[in-house]
Amino acid sequence: MAALSFDALLRALKRGDPSTVYYLHGEEDLLKDEAVRAITDRAVPSELRDFNLDTRSAADLDPESLHALLDTPPMLAERRVVVLRGVEQLRKKSKARDALIAYLGRPNPTTVVILVQTDGDAPEADLAGPADAVAIERLPPDRVIRWVSHEAGRLGLSVEPAAAELLVKTTGPELSHLRRELDKLAVVALGRPAT
Repeated sequence: MAALSFDALLRALKRGDPSTVYYLHGEEDLLKDEAVRAITDRAVPSELRDFNLDTRSAADLDPESLHALLDTPPMLAERRVVVLRGVEQLRKKSKARDALIAYLGRPNPTTVVILVQTDGDAPEADLAGPADAVAIERLPPDRVIRWVSHEAGRLGLSVEPAAAELLVKTTGPELSHLRRELDKLAVVALGRPAT
């Protein structure tokens, strides 16, 4: 299937329905979480997620529980979402991995499966091949500053451009560190713009 960047994934989700299988890999874990959120937002309305969203560690699943998870029909919704984290931990010759690969050959059309590779290694071809693989790499420096402004807005915080630049300069480009600092700043700013 298609190979996408993070930006291409977001554009595709705005244009239409989600694919049945995504494989998220790359170095930036925080953007993987944002991709999972964006896919889930597109696939299942928030008020129906209690019954239609499951997140599991792939290493904890055996073939029977994997089948039950992937083949459960949606409840009161068109689709359901299953997020499998740590798919690289499924051993190459395990029955659970074989069951997952067999499923990927004929995915359930009412289930959106999001396979998340949690390490930064190269994608695993047998899992990425039948999926829409999304390479989620670190953002370039100019995009990090824009990400800070966007993320601040999601937190209800206004950050002036010079303050965003200073935050990136002092904290570094690691998004998880920047997110923690924005969380702290949102508490301190109390509705005032950060300058």
